[in-house]
Amino acid sequence: RDALAALPEARADILRHAAPWVLARFEADNRRRAQMGFDDLILRLDRALGDFSYSLYLVHFPIIKTVRMWLAPDNGYLLTLTQIAASFAGATLFYFLVDRFFERLRGRALVWYAGSRIASDQRAASSK
Repeated sequence: RDALAALPEARADILRHAAPWVLARFEADNRRRAQMGFDDLILRLDRALGDFSYSLYLVHFPIIKTVRMWLAPDNGYLLTLTQIAASFAGATLFYFLVDRFFERLRGRALVWYAGSRIASDQRAASSK
């Protein structure tokens, strides 16, 4: 036991040896995460279009009816282009003002629910 206590402290040497390796690995991981591949771009585009298309699906019918009521129904191409533009604008507003708000609210509710479940499980385990 005295011989073990007499050995020099190895912690500083281990940290000095490991620090450059950890730094290199950290920088390589950061570079890897910063570079998005084609698959990553496709997945992000797919997610964005999916979120937006649901908003477009929800708002396009009332917007089309409103635009048709305001403009004369005989305008043909002008009516169609105006309806498409107004539908996209309305869907964008709906997505940013309503849909994202409820996504964040849902995320907070899930975190709260998970936290309350963990707390109740801990109380149940401590009472046993």
